[in-house]
Amino acid sequence: MPFTARKMFIYFIIIIVYGFLPLNHGTAQNQKKFAGAPQSLEIDNTLQGKPVIFIKERNWDFGTITEGDIVEHSFTLENNGTADLIISQIRTSCGCAAALLSKEILAPSENTTLTISFDSKGRSGLQRKEIFIKSNDPDNVFTTIVILANVLLHPSPRIFYGSDILDIGAVQIGSAPELFLELKNIGSQALSVYNIQHGSLCNAKLLSDNAIQPKGSSLLEIKFSPIHNGGLIEQFVSFSTNDPSAQIVNISIVGYVYGYNSPAMTVVPSSWDFGVFDTSKQDMLSRTFRIFNTGTDQLEITGVALPCDLTTSVSLPVTIDPDESLEITVWFESFSQKGTAKDNIIIYSNDPARPTRKITVCGYLK
Repeated sequence: MPFTARKMFIYFIIIIVYGFLPLNHGTAQNQKKFAGAPQSLEIDNTLQGKPVIFIKERNWDFGTITEGDIVEHSFTLENNGTADLIISQIRTSCGCAAALLSKEILAPSENTTLTISFDSKGRSGLQRKEIFIKSNDPDNVFTTIVILANVLLHPSPRIFYGSDILDIGAVQIGSAPELFLELKNIGSQALSVYNIQHGSLCNAKLLSDNAIQPKGSSLLEIKFSPIHNGGLIEQFVSFSTNDPSAQIVNISIVGYVYGYNSPAMTVVPSSWDFGVFDTSKQDMLSRTFRIFNTGTDQLEITGVALPCDLTTSVSLPVTIDPDESLEITVWFESFSQKGTAKDNIIIYSNDPARPTRKITVCGYLK
């Protein structure tokens, strides 16, 4: 066979042999080597997804409404993310606003309705309230909605009198304090004040027989009878009006009366919490109280009422001079009852303002 023909024949045989061999035969050993090895996977974080809260309207203006109206508006909350949106809390900045959510968990592309209502009773002028929405949106954990309203008052009287508490300060025993409370009408109709009530030590009357006209005022006169007992004063004055938002007005009157014949008792401490006491390991449980006479006359301690198992060595009655004090120690004489203990020690005296003092005793006996 000529050389050229023989050479071509050999090439032909080689081509046929390689045609029947696997193409990856050169990497078979490597494939066997890595076939059982653990594979490292790259996780695409975008596949995990995240919730995205979306509210088209973040503000709503109810416009001008009349005092007493209840208005509401519905907001649409959407989940524009790729994971469930969870609404975990909705809070309003005022008790006059309320929020009602129809659904708390939103799948991707799902929406729900949030209804906000505003009660304008007792309010006037421009109102701005906020609604705070907490969700699992990592970029907006707290989302805020704002509602606005301009509240107009009904044509009616409106009373204004300042504070609900009048303090006459410190007065001498035997004196008869007198004070005045100005009542203003800031409404648009005449204000009537009637059915005036008062405490046992004072008298009250309005120094005007006629109704109080809009932008007008009148004085409420409060006169005390001579006060013969020292100590704290706690009195009251109440009256009715035709103001629809203040039909009954209550005024507290406080003060202090000092004088030579007025003892005053103060007990320190005013309570005893002995915590947890193990009666199997300890047998002495006691507490010392100090009674002060902060008045200007002798204070007489006439009695001490003790709960079961408690006792004291003080001899009664006992007197305490002004600016002096007395120590009283009480202790458990026995532990007849186990478990939670709560009772009162009551101290009796000639303090005219507060003749008794109550000391709360509590704890746990093992």
